[in-house]
Amino acid sequence: MSERAPALQSGRVDGVSKRPGVCAVIPAYNEAATIREVIIGVRAHLDCVIVVDDGSQDGTAAALADLDGVTLLRHERNAGKAQTLLTGFAHALAQGAGAVVTLDGDGQHRPEDLPRLLALHARRPGALLIAARTRRRELSPGIRRMANLIADFWISWAAGRLIHD
Repeated sequence: MSERAPALQSGRVDGVSKRPGVCAVIPAYNEAATIREVIIGVRAHLDCVIVVDDGSQDGTAAALADLDGVTLLRHERNAGKAQTLLTGFAHALAQGAGAVVTLDGDGQHRPEDLPRLLALHARRPGALLIAARTRRRELSPGIRRMANLIADFWISWAAGRLIHD
């Protein structure tokens, strides 16, 4: 772990995935109100679930305390979404995951959409798949829309091609 990476605390670790080799990584920052429902929805499709609590102060980790099959990693202080995803990806890969799917802990992504994404992954296992949230974006809170537009710009710039989320 680099000097800049925050310390981690590990929780429970699950066994074999319902979709072998695929692991869900869910970054969470102050998501106590929504994280349980997201995890329960994801567990219907995947056994390998990693939640990275990014220094939450609202009881996000406690909301998962009695759920089986969840690996809980915790940053002691908020490190930001990019670092949180890197932490989750590194752990998933270290556990032998061949593919990672990410969902936000706030419920923006629907776990019931996972079967379609996983079916596409089965057909194109080497592809980077993005389930873009382009429909009804106007219904999202303004701050989320702005964050997605900024992320779209920078990710597209880095990738050298237009990418939407």
